[in-house]
Amino acid sequence: MIFRYLTIFFTGIFVLIQFFSCRKPEKVSEIPQIKFVDIPIKDTLDDLGNPIRRATLIYTLIDGDGDIGFQAADTIAPYNVGSKYYYNIYIDLYKRVQNQQVLIPLQAPFYFRTQYIQPQGINKVLQCTLKVNMDFNLPTDIDSCEFVFYMYDRAQHQSNIERSGYRKLAP
Repeated sequence: MIFRYLTIFFTGIFVLIQFFSCRKPEKVSEIPQIKFVDIPIKDTLDDLGNPIRRATLIYTLIDGDGDIGFQAADTIAPYNVGSKYYYNIYIDLYKRVQNQQVLIPLQAPFYFRTQYIQPQGINKVLQCTLKVNMDFNLPTDIDSCEFVFYMYDRAQHQSNIERSGYRKLAP
């Protein structure tokens, strides 16, 4: 008798587990959505021992079809060199001058190509946290700056634009 009740009990638990694990894939926009998390900035040394600043941009990403990043062979149009889709992360630095936001011109702009990411399984929604290291030197008259960034997916959908807010540079 007790065996029968245990069988019914465990069958019920099995059915509940199956019910909750067989959910439909979640619906998320195919346009990447990014959200700023943090950007620690510190003084450090480059590979040659020169003093530099290193900022690590940390942000979250959610993309409904998970088409983020490139494979090494992805260099044919529209991902060719010189195309705006060659890179998929764009980061600009701004300073404030007389209460106006002014782009800081950099010798090497902060444009990046991320590695190919492909979600596994039926649900292609990609949720992750990205970290981007940026080494730079700014003129000494700039004591704070704001990082403004966005990204593209492989379907050339541009994400929203996010901002770090003005950050004091390391002393």
